[in-house]
Amino acid sequence: MDHKSNLFGKYLYLGCGNHRMPQFTHADLNIGKNKNGRPEIFCDISQHIPLPNNHVELIFSRGTMEHLKYSELINCFIENYRILKKGGVVRMLVPDFDLMIQKYINKKIEKTSDTEMERWNLYERMPTNGVSETFVNSVLYHDHYYLHNFDTLSKALKKCGFINIKKMSPGETKIHQISEILKEAEIGRTNTEILIEAEKGDKPGTYKILKRPLPKNFILFILAKYFNIKISAYIKRQAVFPQVRWFKEKIKKISS
Repeated sequence: MDHKSNLFGKYLYLGCGNHRMPQFTHADLNIGKNKNGRPEIFCDISQHIPLPNNHVELIFSRGTMEHLKYSELINCFIENYRILKKGGVVRMLVPDFDLMIQKYINKKIEKTSDTEMERWNLYERMPTNGVSETFVNSVLYHDHYYLHNFDTLSKALKKCGFINIKKMSPGETKIHQISEILKEAEIGRTNTEILIEAEKGDKPGTYKILKRPLPKNFILFILAKYFNIKISAYIKRQAVFPQVRWFKEKIKKISS
C-alpha cells in the first residue's frame, strides 16, 4: 500500500509474516517476510509502532501475541492504545490454552505437523507420538513465550486502557466495513485459537513502555545494541567464563 494513500494505517495488521490482507497496512519485524511484497511498516511492535497518535481504526493480528514475552505484550498494547482512534479496536487470534487443555482431557489433540518439526534443530525436537506428547509440545512450542486464554488477555488489555473486551466469531466485528476481509483471514482457526476484540477506552492505563535491558559489560553492550548479537551460555545450567563458579566447576571436574 502506498504511504500516501488515505487508507495507509487505517487498518493495521501486526506481525503479518507473509500473509497479506486487502485495505490493510502490514507491519512486521522481519523484513524477509516478503513473499507477497514487503511489509509497509518495518518495526518492533513490542517497542514502537511508527504511526501517529489517534490514527488507526482497527489493529489485527493472528498467531503473533504468543510470541511476545508478557512485558512485550503489555508494551504492544500500550502502543496499540496510543495509535488507535477513540472507539477504535484491537483484535487478535491467539492459541487458546483452555482449548489445549480441553482437547487433552478429551484425547482429541491433533498430531503436530511433521513438516514443522523437521525445521527444528534435531537436538531440540520434541516427540508428538500421542496425546500427551503432542500436548506437551504445543505448550512448550519453541518460540512461544506466553500461554493465553480469555482471562490472561482481558486482564492485560484492561491494564492498558481497553474496554468492552469480547470473544468474537470470524468476521464478527465492531468495524463492519471490513467484516468479510477479516472473516476470510480468521475462518477455520477458532477450533484452536481464541478470537478477541477490545475497544480503546477513555483513559489509558498507568503502565509505561518498558525498554529491553542491555548488558552492562561494554563489549556485550556494543554487540547487543549495534549488531543484535547476544552471547550466552552454551549450556544454560552451567556457569559461564569468566565467572568464579566456572573455575570452581572446572577444578572440581579435574579433581574428581
